[in-house]
Amino acid sequence: MKRMALVIAAALFCAPASAQTISGKYVVTVTKLCQLTGTYNFSTAGLGNNYLNEIDSSGSSFKQSLYQATFSPTKGNVTITGFDNSGDLEIFQITGSVNATLGNPVTQTPSSNKSPYSNTATTFTIGGQPFNAMYGQIDKKGVAHYLAFQGVFANDSGQQCTEQGTASMQ
Repeated sequence: MKRMALVIAAALFCAPASAQTISGKYVVTVTKLCQLTGTYNFSTAGLGNNYLNEIDSSGSSFKQSLYQATFSPTKGNVTITGFDNSGDLEIFQITGSVNATLGNPVTQTPSSNKSPYSNTATTFTIGGQPFNAMYGQIDKKGVAHYLAFQGVFANDSGQQCTEQGTASMQ
């Protein structure tokens, strides 16, 4: 009898977790960072000494968002409204014979969108982008009151980005 109980306990412990439902209204925070690719061109231009002739940078970006989100699992979509703060991680100030600023300062803009989403026991996918996911505060109906997610991916320019977020049910 003890052996049977151990086999059942082991089967339950090793069984894959079922997906939690994400349904209803949540407050969502998301942070996205993309790595900078900087190219620094040095030149002597007949002067005999190296000097910085050009800076090319791409991919550097920061985005932090705060949303009110309504998840509808039957429709497979989420509607969001809120704010995005975004800009470049570095601002380059060029001084000397050429005075210039390279980069975008951080600004805040309102945001609203409707996007498809889905989830499994270990993933959360929104707008086609998959993330690793962990769920908490699961109620008796299987609805997760808390979600944490993160992922690493390349942006449109090819730089590596990381994105991490949380969703807390209201």
